[in-house]
Amino acid sequence: MTLSPDKETTAYGPVSPKHYQQHPSGLECIDLTHSLRFCVGSAIKYLWRAGLKGPIRTDLQKARQYVEWALLDEWPRVPNGTAAMQWLNWFNSQYLTPLAATYRDAAIRFLLLGQPSQALATIDAWIVMLDIEAVSP
Repeated sequence: MTLSPDKETTAYGPVSPKHYQQHPSGLECIDLTHSLRFCVGSAIKYLWRAGLKGPIRTDLQKARQYVEWALLDEWPRVPNGTAAMQWLNWFNSQYLTPLAATYRDAAIRFLLLGQPSQALATIDAWIVMLDIEAVSP
C-alpha cells in the first residue's frame, strides 16, 4: 500500500484525516508520534483528536489509559526526533508560561518531557472541567 501524492488516501481509505491535521503547531499527529513508544504515541494521538472525532470524554479516557500503561514501562526522559523538538519549540513560542496552555497542549508537553504523572493530572483536570461545563447553565 502506498500513499497518494497528496498524502490523503490509499487504496484502503484515508490515512491522514483532518482530525489528525488540525493543530496550530502545523504538525500532523503522525509527525510527532511515529518515533515514540507505542503507549506514549497512542496517548498523544487521543489527546490530539479529543473533541474532533467522536466524544471528547472517550478520547480522554483512552489517553489516560495509555499513559497508565506507559507508566508500567521504562519512561523515555528525552523527546525523540525532530518533530518532538519542533513541537516543543512551537509550544514555547505559543505560550508565555506552561500554565497558559490548553489542556491538550499541556498534556502532550508533559508526555514529551517524560512527565506522565503531570500528564495524568492534566487529563483528569480536563475531564473535571467537562463535568462542570456539562452541569453549568
